[in-house]
Amino acid sequence: MTKPRPRRNALDPSIDLCSWDFLHDATTLDDEREHSWQLISLSAGDDASFHPDKKTARELWNEHGKAVLSWWVKANPGTRPKCWWRFEAPEPRKRVGGRGALRSEVWGMPPYIANCGLPSPDGFVTADDTAATAAGYEAADPAHPPLFESQPAYLKRLGLFAPEERRVPRGALAPEVIEVEYPRRRGPHDHG
Repeated sequence: MTKPRPRRNALDPSIDLCSWDFLHDATTLDDEREHSWQLISLSAGDDASFHPDKKTARELWNEHGKAVLSWWVKANPGTRPKCWWRFEAPEPRKRVGGRGALRSEVWGMPPYIANCGLPSPDGFVTADDTAATAAGYEAADPAHPPLFESQPAYLKRLGLFAPEERRVPRGALAPEVIEVEYPRRRGPHDHG
């Protein structure tokens, strides 16, 4: 399915099309082929060396975030684009169930929140993390995967709904399951 692509004012020289698409979570394979370093620098941090106007993702969001959100809440009510989560979300989404400690807890670091206010699926302790489980940290359990509040539940809890998005689809407040990435077990016929 093709992602909806918001229109950019072609007369607006303050942002290039690839950056506009990035802010709207609407980059394409063509963008990735033609502007890979620009997208990597926008995704990875505050390096603006590959951006045509030498702007970071934060600078672009500060300039264009209001316009992005105005379009976004109409097209995707009850959710927010990745840059909103990265630069404006007041806190990560709350965990509401499931099993498994975050690896960041084991290391005494803040959690890496890569995906719209959620920890990365590979950021959980698994049974193969013997040092962590021996130290008392619970491994993720496929029968009881980690559950976090949905985006609409988060926005509702914090009073962040825009006036035009008060209605969200039925079931949108249900918790979101994190599909933990477990190491692949080698079988007797695997080589390498």
